[in-house]
Amino acid sequence: MASLVAMLLSAAVASGRHAEPQTSLSSDSVDLSSKLPEKIVLGYANWCECDEKIVQAVEDGVNVVVWFNTNLKQDDNKAPLVESCTDLQCVAKTAKTLEEKGLPTVHLMSIGGWNSPHPDTNFTGQEWFQAWEKWNTETAASEPHGFHGFDGFDWDIEGNDDQTSTWNMLPTKTLKVMGEMSIEAKKHGY
Repeated sequence: MASLVAMLLSAAVASGRHAEPQTSLSSDSVDLSSKLPEKIVLGYANWCECDEKIVQAVEDGVNVVVWFNTNLKQDDNKAPLVESCTDLQCVAKTAKTLEEKGLPTVHLMSIGGWNSPHPDTNFTGQEWFQAWEKWNTETAASEPHGFHGFDGFDWDIEGNDDQTSTWNMLPTKTLKVMGEMSIEAKKHGY
């Protein structure tokens, strides 16, 4: 069930990346046709992975790649921080390779993962979206490779090996931040 929710959130957030911001959302306003393929074959990269296996997976039929991973944390100055272990220049080069091979691919970035922190709830979903959008367009994007950043994100909020970790619970406040960030992303054309 959690995977289905994550995929539905991913689908909602992945659509129409360069559309004009919307002021409100209704079931009628979510049009996934602008970016997502009619049929989705989704593949997840492994921790920080960027290698030839991604290209091979797309050649074998994957048309939505979820790169792994980012975390939404508070930095030392108490500001929102989007942290990633993924080699973003490699992602941009891979996206260009796929485009040159004529393989249309949607690129999502995962938020979370097993043993990863849940989004810091000291910030609203709107604040997290602003931080993520800035990271996506200023850090992840690579103009020399024609990569304009990720088409959206995938919520991968999971538990932790440490049974006493607070990340084994999913409080309403965390869900609210996730929902707010997803709505804000949709308003901005993701």
